[in-house]
Amino acid sequence: MKHITVLKKETIDLISPRNGGVYADLTLGGGGHLKELLSRAENMTVLAFDVDASNIDAIKKDLSTFTIYDLRITNYEKKSKIENRKSEIILINDNFSKIDFYIEKLDLGELDGVIADLGWSTDQLDSVEGMSYEDRDSELDMRMDKSLGVKASDLLNALGKNELNEMFKKYADIFGSQNSKLVEEIKAHRKKRLIITVGDFLKIIDRSFGLDSGDQKLKSRKFQTYSKIFQALRIAVNNEFGNLTEILSKSFNSLKENGVFAILTFHSGEDKIVSTYFDQLVSNKSAEYLNEKDKYLRPSVDELLANISSRSAKLWAIKKL
Repeated sequence: MKHITVLKKETIDLISPRNGGVYADLTLGGGGHLKELLSRAENMTVLAFDVDASNIDAIKKDLSTFTIYDLRITNYEKKSKIENRKSEIILINDNFSKIDFYIEKLDLGELDGVIADLGWSTDQLDSVEGMSYEDRDSELDMRMDKSLGVKASDLLNALGKNELNEMFKKYADIFGSQNSKLVEEIKAHRKKRLIITVGDFLKIIDRSFGLDSGDQKLKSRKFQTYSKIFQALRIAVNNEFGNLTEILSKSFNSLKENGVFAILTFHSGEDKIVSTYFDQLVSNKSAEYLNEKDKYLRPSVDELLANISSRSAKLWAIKKL
């Protein structure tokens, strides 16, 4: 199933791109937000980050009418905006937490806007090994960036009881006896043999939550349980909350006055981190929410009907004062 960009129009409406502006898309993915941004104004410079090189390769074909700098193979040449009427895209195959490094390296000055979409695309979930619980024989890896040293299986085989408890509590909202049972089943399994494959871990989850009876009525419950536990592992492996905390301050600090930071969250933990940071900025009168009523936007009924995966999305946006 092809990935559908969530709240695409609403995000770019809030960014309100202008001709000649400088922007950053921290989560390129399939390029949905980037393409919408490029359609709204001319003569822009856009930094686009993705740790997945295949996304960068794919977007270069889609955006061949623009001036493209792939920093893996081409140095960025800053030109006069009068001479260069085409928008230029700087493709960066690196973690978005390095936004400050690249802004300084490329001498881009302050930004007019920053976009971050924290949701994983359908394509990413299908392509990263161990991410899908439908492929029981695949290795339980889950690293989006293969330069990371620790795989999901490494965490399950090495973490102690308290660390496992905390991981499932913090990232999967699993508490009390359910949390304890899951951790005990992990410990019992690895005393006999290592947890290597997706199938190994699914058996542990089934035993922990009583999902191994084969009853078809459990299908929906299985899906929900697998989803949140696999999501917890994915967040831990890729240090998603740590990276999020880092990019919030770096992105905001990179903005010029009246610059906009728009970010899409999909998890209660992400919501808490973003709302805490944004509330602090607003309280200090350093920024203001662009959606004052609820602080964030949710997908419309039409979007939910067209894309059920958007149901947990929240779009937060602030303007720097």
